[in-house]
Amino acid sequence: MIDRWELSTKKEVMLTKIKRIFCSNSKKQHFDNLLGAYDTSNLKKSKSIIIIANSGEIVGLNNFLKKLKTHYSDHNLIALIQLEEALDVCKTMPELDAYYFLCLDNTKLAKKTFKKLKAELVIFLEKAFCPNTLFALKKSKIKHGIINAICTDEDLKKRFTRRLSHALNSRSVFESLDFLGVQNEQYCENFKKLSLNNKNTEILGQLKASSFNKISKEEEKDYKNILMIDKGEKILVAGGTYLEEDYILDALQKVRQRFPNTRLILCPRMFDTIPELIKKIKERNMSVIKKSELSKNKTKTDIIIGDTFGDLIKLYGISDINILGRSFLPYKVTKKGGSNIFEAAIYGKPILFGENMESHKEYTKEVTETFPELQVSGEKLGERIIQLLQNKEQYKKIGRFLIQFSKKHAETQEKYLELIKKNHTIS
Repeated sequence: MIDRWELSTKKEVMLTKIKRIFCSNSKKQHFDNLLGAYDTSNLKKSKSIIIIANSGEIVGLNNFLKKLKTHYSDHNLIALIQLEEALDVCKTMPELDAYYFLCLDNTKLAKKTFKKLKAELVIFLEKAFCPNTLFALKKSKIKHGIINAICTDEDLKKRFTRRLSHALNSRSVFESLDFLGVQNEQYCENFKKLSLNNKNTEILGQLKASSFNKISKEEEKDYKNILMIDKGEKILVAGGTYLEEDYILDALQKVRQRFPNTRLILCPRMFDTIPELIKKIKERNMSVIKKSELSKNKTKTDIIIGDTFGDLIKLYGISDINILGRSFLPYKVTKKGGSNIFEAAIYGKPILFGENMESHKEYTKEVTETFPELQVSGEKLGERIIQLLQNKEQYKKIGRFLIQFSKKHAETQEKYLELIKKNHTIS
């Protein structure tokens, strides 16, 4: 019998997942995973910790996963992912014993999956929780919870979210969570507005404030070699950008008038916009190449497009100035705030962002109280970059502050680990 939730969303879930699979190079494997068939031959231990993520939530969590694996050393550590590009990132995470495409949100399939994967603890990241999967965990009496949970003001307005909350409430699966770690007070209040309450809720901050695996000196050298970055060149990295953020291209052209040896690494949030983005760049008479093409085509260009999933955190480490995309467009356009501030801040390089930092507003406020010049309108972005490159003393002050800012929030990782340990005793 199909659950009521499945009946109301079956079409959209199937269409989304099948579309992803047909764009995939591993069609058969993914179809098998969707139906709960997993190759478990490489699972050497008798019990497992499972991390469930939609897509990019798992990017940058190497340090957190390493500590989780150390604590649960007699468990397999497995990731279940909904987006194929994120599976490619999992390949680079030695902390994981296995990673698979997530099965459909069906109670029977989920129960079968967790049994086959020897699940003892299941951890959902951010918004990756599904009603029937949670129900299967409740019925199977497997410990489970959500960490780094978010519920934005925009989420409250979505029909999908309202249906989701109805499904979660109808089975009281949200109340049965063994732990719920929420990023901030506002998100916690929004869960309550949806009548999603859990007695084990704690507000712990942004998990990704302290979990990133920074680029090493050796990796930095390799990246600069691959990207053909010469000594003396000024490198700007813009991460998580939207196609409509023309301000960033305008800024590059302005900066190059003062610093001709400036190049831009542009990492769009959505890879399907890359063809249109390349067209825009060429219309401005600037040369461009995708990072994935550099191995075959050693061409030095004005702009490099980062088109490989999970590279952004490393690229921030080789820049002179980092720019947070999605922040130069109004919230009503993006429905989200700017990109993660901590990904760029950990390197102690100046970061610039626009007025829309809704997703990280408490951290943005903390930064701008000391250095208000780091928040800038799109029209003045180029001018502000020039000012930072010219004023070396201010450049260094900002860098030192951002390193201290990152260290200050480094305890969030430990808080989430303690939350999990407190609510799950090793058997």
